Amino acid sequence: MIRYNVKGKMIFPCPNLEEGDQETILVAEECFCPEGHNLVDDNAEFNGFNGIVVKVENLEKTNSGLIALSPICGDKSRISMDIELNKGEIYTFYCPECETKLPVYSDCTCEGSLITMFCTDKKEYSDCICICNRYGCHKSRVMHAKDSYNTRKSESRWKS
Repeated sequence: MIRYNVKGKMIFPCPNLEEGDQETILVAEECFCPEGHNLVDDNAEFNGFNGIVVKVENLEKTNSGLIALSPICGDKSRISMDIELNKGEIYTFYCPECETKLPVYSDCTCEGSLITMFCTDKKEYSDCICICNRYGCHKSRVMHAKDSYNTRKSESRWKS
C-alpha cells in the first residue's frame, strides 16, 4: 500500500467510498477556526482530498495531539497523528495554529457536543460543518450543519 504521494502527502484510503462515488459527495475544501485559520491541510489526504487537521485534548487534559479528519461529508475516517483516541471519550477541539478552542454548535444526542468549523472566514453558524466531540458517536463525522439540524441552506465552499 502506498503511504505517500509524489508530493509527500500522506494518503489515507476511505474504505466507505466506492470508486464512482466521488462525483456525488460533498467535500469541505476549506474550513476555518474562529480566528480565520484554514484547518484544511495538504499534509493529510483522504481519497485525493486534503484533510482537516485539528488539535484535540481529553477532558482530563492528560492526552492531547493532532488528528486528521476526512473532509468528505459523512465519512468517519480519521487518522490520529500523535494521540491515542479512546472510544466513548469526549475531546476538546482546538485550532492547531492559534490553539483557539473551536466553538460548540449544539448539544449532541450522545450527551457530547457538536463542534463547529466554519465554511468561510466569516464565522457564520448557518454555513459551518460539525463533528461530535465524543469519539465513536454516530455523529463523530464531518457533516454540514444543515445535515445535523434544520438550518437554512447557504452558499458555501463545498465541492460536489
